[in-house]
Amino acid sequence: MKPTLLLVLAFLICSNLFGQNKYEKEFAAIDSTGKTLFSFYAKNAYAFEDGIAKIRKYVIQGNEAFYRYGGINEQGNVVVPAVWDKLRDFKSGVAFARKPGEKLYFLIGRNGLPVKMEQFDKPGYFFEGVAKFKKDGKYGFIDSTGTVVVEPKYITVSYCSEGLICVNQNNKVEEFEFIDKKGTRAFDKTFYQAGTTSFQNGLSRVMISGKTCLIDRQGEIALNTPFSTVSGFGDSLLTVSQGKSFNDFGYANYKGEIVIPGPYYSATSFIGGYASVKNEDMKAGIINTKGEIIVPFKYDATYNDLKKEGRFGAYIGRNWFYFNEKGEKFTDVKVRVIMKSGAGKYSPYQDAKTEQWGYLNRDGSIAIPAQFEQCKPFNENGIGIVQISE
Repeated sequence: MKPTLLLVLAFLICSNLFGQNKYEKEFAAIDSTGKTLFSFYAKNAYAFEDGIAKIRKYVIQGNEAFYRYGGINEQGNVVVPAVWDKLRDFKSGVAFARKPGEKLYFLIGRNGLPVKMEQFDKPGYFFEGVAKFKKDGKYGFIDSTGTVVVEPKYITVSYCSEGLICVNQNNKVEEFEFIDKKGTRAFDKTFYQAGTTSFQNGLSRVMISGKTCLIDRQGEIALNTPFSTVSGFGDSLLTVSQGKSFNDFGYANYKGEIVIPGPYYSATSFIGGYASVKNEDMKAGIINTKGEIIVPFKYDATYNDLKKEGRFGAYIGRNWFYFNEKGEKFTDVKVRVIMKSGAGKYSPYQDAKTEQWGYLNRDGSIAIPAQFEQCKPFNENGIGIVQISE
């Protein structure tokens, strides 16, 4: 072996064994009291999903070193070896993973082994137990066992929502229809529209004779609106375009009557009695179902996270602001940013002064003080991932 190669190998081996502070960071899994359950080293670590936390490790292959993805379980054991160039989050006990230098993905289980040896092109995420994949330019669906449940024959597909999938076989005429998770047509109707749609609370938006309608799961018209565009619906209000322009939004009831005229440049559906909107000056705010302004129009963007997270979020430039349902300051804690809680009950936050990370309760009080380099959301079992060292 050449002396130069020996030196390179020696350097890589020593770096891998003793240089973890340089090439990897120290992470820990903690419980809801902040107690450390176990620690480990990685380049990056992610929140637990479906019992597995994805990690990115520094590994040596031959005479070269790479960063590769693997996974640990809730006991801290490496169950998915760090050999993957790409690794999706686990869901329904499986995840899509791609080997270095390849374009196709394997579907692997929690043991890190392929569920089937078949590989998939451009796989989607699992919704209601099925995920899309592509073959010969057409989309189909597989279940969590890797079995093809819908043959790949569609140009365009939606994700599965309330058991139904919106598909299109001929993109030239834009004919969209609905199938179930076995590929059977849900009802014998076709809609001419610009793209896929999905069901929400038993209803879906479709185009009929150039107008947006809401249909039920049998394909029958539940609401025939006078509007050219209905971009969403929630809390018994429709988000509608009031003219030919797609930036003249307001809200209508299910009788087709405008109840919040706006006009807004953009508008989200109502969730929990509130919606995020932008005025004609492109400033964002939050309104309630009476059209009353809760968060004033002065921000670059606003987010209605009240129902899930207990707060509204807004930012100007790189500065974040948070509000309660009355539009008042959400917390007295000096925060730079608050992240979403995920499946857990605490929200990761960064302290504005120290720039350390900790966790907040839903009411904005401190659950675990800011003492970490980084925090990931807790999972449903009360385990969070935190970064200890830089």
